[in-house]
Amino acid sequence: MITNFYKKRIIQTYLKLQERKNFNLIRNFKKELEQKVLTSVKNKSSYYNYELAVRQYYLNAFGFYRLDKILLYHLATGKRIFFYPIPPEHISIYKKNGFKVFPLTCYLTLYFLSIGLYFRGISFYISYVRRALFKSGASITKKYVYFDKLTENNLPVQKCGYDSFDVITWFIKWKKTNIGVIGHNVKSSLKSYTHLDKEIVKLDDPFPLQKLRKKKFFLKTIIFFLKTFFYTLVGKWYSGFMTKEVLDQLILECLEKKDLAEHYLFYNSITFYRPLWTYVAEKKGADIISYFYSGGKTIHTPKFTSYSEYISLMNWPLILVWDTYFKDVLKQDINKTTKIEVVGSIDFSFKNVDIPSSNKQILSLFDSPPIDLNQHLGFTTSNELALYKEEYHIKFLSDLIEMGEKYNLDVYIKPKRSNTINIPKNYLNYLEEISKKPNVVILNGDLSAKKLIKLSTYNVSFPFTSTAIIGKELNKKSLYYSPTTLVSLSDKGCSGVDFVNTKTGLIEWFKQNHPV
Repeated sequence: MITNFYKKRIIQTYLKLQERKNFNLIRNFKKELEQKVLTSVKNKSSYYNYELAVRQYYLNAFGFYRLDKILLYHLATGKRIFFYPIPPEHISIYKKNGFKVFPLTCYLTLYFLSIGLYFRGISFYISYVRRALFKSGASITKKYVYFDKLTENNLPVQKCGYDSFDVITWFIKWKKTNIGVIGHNVKSSLKSYTHLDKEIVKLDDPFPLQKLRKKKFFLKTIIFFLKTFFYTLVGKWYSGFMTKEVLDQLILECLEKKDLAEHYLFYNSITFYRPLWTYVAEKKGADIISYFYSGGKTIHTPKFTSYSEYISLMNWPLILVWDTYFKDVLKQDINKTTKIEVVGSIDFSFKNVDIPSSNKQILSLFDSPPIDLNQHLGFTTSNELALYKEEYHIKFLSDLIEMGEKYNLDVYIKPKRSNTINIPKNYLNYLEEISKKPNVVILNGDLSAKKLIKLSTYNVSFPFTSTAIIGKELNKKSLYYSPTTLVSLSDKGCSGVDFVNTKTGLIEWFKQNHPV
């Protein structure tokens, strides 16, 4: 009952902010948190800026959805924020923006959390020691590449060869490296197999624990845990808070350069926080690469010109992006020492799902489905414009199905994902209804967008999903269609792809590209 009341008040407040077009209240507050230096954080490192790393780690854990809900509930009730972990430096920012907090209990929450994370670090340490001493994992004697935090769908499908549209196959084609081994951490995967003359190997960790210089490691870690325990007890909350991260750093310090991967790759969902061990790996000669598996597009308005929360804190040595538009967006805020490289579309997830054959030309549709606010809240400009409502997405599909019928096209609709938990029932019911039409096919959400686009004559995307860029790259007739003029035709998010925001404009585009 309490949970339902809490959720209801949060959603009501969220909708009020949306109606008033006042998401900047939350966005500007987060921008201040992003820029606030944690002056109490003291620790020297020859590898990195420790304060920046702590700020990244804290905001990555407590600066997104958890914080959104706390702020919305406070706006709904006016009650003080009592039990949320808040660094002392942030208290003034909360007060300045009208959020009442009780500093003592918020700091105690942070402090006890830090103690908990200290003991969590010890549990990781015990696990590492067991694996280092007793577990015989994959032993790699050749040069290798490591992909962090992938899932089974990110691995190559062997029988598809170069047409396996996954990130590892993409990397092999892009890098054209002579490195023969590619490691990943997908637990459900086979131990190893060969794909495009590369050995694909499951590794338990991004670093080979079996090759640790064990005496050095034990000495370093015993001293580290004693110091961290003392520092945490005397109130240096960040010491316990970063225990696991520093432990991973110490592992890298106790490994030889020859035991590390040549390249470590991280995808953009984990791009914001850079793990401490990557600084040591970089100093020892490894390439640390972050990549965006989507085009990174976002709708902008004159009120909202920043790409994303906390983006200026990113400090990866190299970031791979799809196109020059997104490169220019990142360059506005990102650390100037970061190199940003345009590499075209980056394949990511792939399942070898069959596409029904057609004796007609194919119009493929890529919607960015509506959101059930009971399941997910977000402070994007798209949500501020209320584009999460199913009415816009139903109109997007219905207008394009009408074009398909007019021009005798088979309409293939590829859902963004197979999981429908966050999608409103009205929209799902509409999909079920239109699937009965003879020229409409609802495809498996796990299907590769690129695989479908290759078979299509036209592909139309809800702005600004990345599929339109793939279509343009493959020289297909590619279009962004907004069923509402709330999205401006001058929005740079279209990145050079044709864009219309009225049904009249849609009709005209088809006339020009498919004359009757």
